[in-house]
Amino acid sequence: MKKISTFLLGLICLAGTVSAQGPWGRPPVEDPTGYKDTYQDYFTVGVAVNMRNVTDPDQIALIKKNFNSITAENDMKPVSLQPREGEWNWENADRIANFCRENNIPLRGHCLCWHSQFADWMFVDENGNDVPKEVFYERLRTHIHTVVNRYKDVVYAWDVVNEAMADGDGRRNPWTREEPSPYRQSRHFKLCGDEFIAKAFEFAREADPDALLFYNDYNAADPAKRDRIYNMVKKMKDAGVPIDGIGMQGHYNIYGPSMADVEAAIQKYATIVDQIHFTELDIRINQEMGGQLRFSRGEAKPVPEHVKVLHEAQYADLFKVFRKYKDVITNVTFWNLSDRDSWLGQNNYPLPFDKDYKPKRVYNIIKNFNPALDNAEIKEDFVPSAMNQPGQQYPMVNSQGYARFRVVAPDAKSVIVSLGLGGQGGTVLRKNEEGVWMGTTEGPMDEGFHYYHLTIDGGVVNDPGAKNYYGSVRWESGIEIPAHDQDFYAVKNVPHGQVTQVLFPSKETGQTHRAFVYLPPQYDGKKKFPVLYLQHGWGEDETAWSRQPKILNLFAYTGGATMACASAGAQVCHCDAAKGMVQWARENRELCGLPENSTRWIVDDALKFVQREARRGHFYDGILMDPPSYGRGPSGEVWKLENELFGLIDTCAQVLSDQPLFYLINSYTTGFQASVLSNMLEKCVVSRHGGKIDSQELCLPVTSGGVLPAGASGRWYHD
Repeated sequence: MKKISTFLLGLICLAGTVSAQGPWGRPPVEDPTGYKDTYQDYFTVGVAVNMRNVTDPDQIALIKKNFNSITAENDMKPVSLQPREGEWNWENADRIANFCRENNIPLRGHCLCWHSQFADWMFVDENGNDVPKEVFYERLRTHIHTVVNRYKDVVYAWDVVNEAMADGDGRRNPWTREEPSPYRQSRHFKLCGDEFIAKAFEFAREADPDALLFYNDYNAADPAKRDRIYNMVKKMKDAGVPIDGIGMQGHYNIYGPSMADVEAAIQKYATIVDQIHFTELDIRINQEMGGQLRFSRGEAKPVPEHVKVLHEAQYADLFKVFRKYKDVITNVTFWNLSDRDSWLGQNNYPLPFDKDYKPKRVYNIIKNFNPALDNAEIKEDFVPSAMNQPGQQYPMVNSQGYARFRVVAPDAKSVIVSLGLGGQGGTVLRKNEEGVWMGTTEGPMDEGFHYYHLTIDGGVVNDPGAKNYYGSVRWESGIEIPAHDQDFYAVKNVPHGQVTQVLFPSKETGQTHRAFVYLPPQYDGKKKFPVLYLQHGWGEDETAWSRQPKILNLFAYTGGATMACASAGAQVCHCDAAKGMVQWARENRELCGLPENSTRWIVDDALKFVQREARRGHFYDGILMDPPSYGRGPSGEVWKLENELFGLIDTCAQVLSDQPLFYLINSYTTGFQASVLSNMLEKCVVSRHGGKIDSQELCLPVTSGGVLPAGASGRWYHD
């Protein structure tokens, strides 16, 4: 199954390469559809714009293709429109409104009352003294009526009051023992209490009886702030205040909020309002959220691949939630057109279009969703994969072809199952309260064998729960999705022939290559049989089908290297002369959750053990050794590294397999130079197997400056 799946994968990759060029090599035809088309049965998709966006032809084309709702980012805020009493600045707001009129795009008005970017003159008289709230209300009413009436023909919804609720977790002040106010202590609140919220909505309804009126705030999915917003809106609506909907600002990051919190907020708000808008959507790659501001200006910096995957996954998960609640979510608005425009700065990588207004991968992930997966019911008949390490429960597969993963990494910030599992970029796992990362592929996977690996905080490692196989030019974890016809590939109780190998020279590469040959049971060298050639995929070799690596760890101590090799799926022989050290290593194996049969435990003299292994015909694909500088045998015999090392290396080289992977020596004897290890490996290993050598000096930094010699390391590895 693995062989065929790998071959088909190669064909699929080739097919994808051809189709990307269009039929018969022609340039691909640009998809004329945009967000507004693919989401026409769900909700309107909006964008916040500035003047540059609505005056540049290329940006205009981008807007018209993708969006059927527009918000003025800054040009309709109170201080922008009326910086001083009676002094109106309509130019930019009018140009945006006229753009919407000319292109038949509805306008979201943002915003009528906000503690920030507000007109301070509303609060003071000509002498700078605070005015009574009645004066403030009259000024606010005049402002709202003037603005709403000017744009009521094109504005379908208004953010009437913006960000009036307090941040924080709502806990009592430990010093004053006072209960915290649920309201932001703004100038508005200090003058009027929460009455100013009701008044603003009443003034807006007077001006336009038909517009949708929203309360808008950030961190609206945070449980504590969610409840404060809910309580305020419910109180207002119970008193007859005309609040039609809640705007949930989507200033999120790649780590949060959780989809559970987003869903819980939607569900709770939906009990008191008929419409929810996600009004200011962007996802930054730092850990800030909401109104936190760490600007990242300047030239855009490269974004690590795993961060892009996290960014894509957060957007994909959010839009899946949005689609799920389409009955109450009626608009989703991106806060700016591109990274170049974003208030977060282009280095925060927040939007589906990059600094050059080109779509990122995430653009298509959001746009080209599969509706069938949104409502798919996953059967909970998961069982361990057939490719798991002995005794390991995860990864799991179910009868539908879904895969589920579990990784213990309590200190990690992100864990991704990479190499295409679950769609583009991989499957992003989520951490539970116990520090365990869990996740299920977005959809069913193709039947057969799949390579994969974990990307933990940007570092690539294999899954300790799965066996490992050579593929994609490295050792990868493997998982098998059971095939409906898997019995066809099962080993049957019928006569079997032998597997042999042949070596053949290549004129093109100047090298000798190996192939495995299955000889039918009837083969006698005389009768001719038809031949089927199975070729491994790109980045593999023939050993991926036949064996897994066997590693010999000599002078193995407490087993750090043993655990690393066993976690990567190797069979390890752990050898040390000290019984206490071997016992300690066995305890470490248990603590690491590795199966007992992953390691063979040997208490013996290293040289004598290797000599016996050579006589037995036992071979290893890799050898690790960390010999001491000096030691005594059981009969008092003296062992010195400088006298014995060459013989030890040469003897160990005799138990290397036909195609070994590596030979690694660490020496903490300061008298040994790295070049000495290179020479020994050259004579003992390269002469037999070819390959390359990399030797380095080991040293410790000294606080006063310079370094302290600490030994050397030598590494042989295959070409």
